[in-house]
Amino acid sequence: MLLVSPDKMAAFAVDVTFAIRNAKLYPSADGLRLKISSLDRENEIAEHVAETETIFGQSDANFVEKMNVNFRFEKMQRYRVNVYVLNSSTNTVMGSMGTADFDLSMMFACGKRLSLPIQTPLSTITLEIFANVPEFYSQFISMQFCGNNIHSPNGLPRQLYYILSIPAEERTIMLHKSEMIKESKNPEWSAFSIPLFLMNYFNESSVQIHVYNYTPNHDDELVGHCTTTLTQLQQGVGNFNSY
Repeated sequence: MLLVSPDKMAAFAVDVTFAIRNAKLYPSADGLRLKISSLDRENEIAEHVAETETIFGQSDANFVEKMNVNFRFEKMQRYRVNVYVLNSSTNTVMGSMGTADFDLSMMFACGKRLSLPIQTPLSTITLEIFANVPEFYSQFISMQFCGNNIHSPNGLPRQLYYILSIPAEERTIMLHKSEMIKESKNPEWSAFSIPLFLMNYFNESSVQIHVYNYTPNHDDELVGHCTTTLTQLQQGVGNFNSY
């Protein structure tokens, strides 16, 4: 379902589901319930947006209740999940196992799934988060970048990586960060995928590519950068895509 928000920016509906793995339960605290809140720019709770059902007696819990949100790629959409433990006899909250924060854009960059560790007083549990989206928004296009005769401006050993990003309304959106390739002036980084809907949504927006040289104990060295568009990148290999 494609939605249009009041300021005319495209959005689409996303169903987010949750699961807990390896929770330590006790007779007096044998239930799990999640409460999800949105965060503001200072990472403070803005409002309560969803709450799951309570699952009793299961250290691995798959929650049925979902968080329904309208996803806008150019916006910061951060959430905090609080894991509560309850007593099955009284159905009262006994306390919190801990919290985990996540960014909706980052979840899409990680293949619509996140596994976040939560350190509790007794053990480390895992919060799993899944995004379900309309089929069109699940389609991806593959890209691959390589370098030719790249040198460190300061003559340092080469440990090269790049970041592909889009300057958006409220922040710069990182589309991809490559792996690091050492001791090669002609690096060929691994292929990666970008959601196809971004090609339609940001097709003529500026796309920035920054190449860095990893520098231990210092800020990484900027080797160079360039600006292009997603439409241009779609043209494939050739002089028109050499920067």
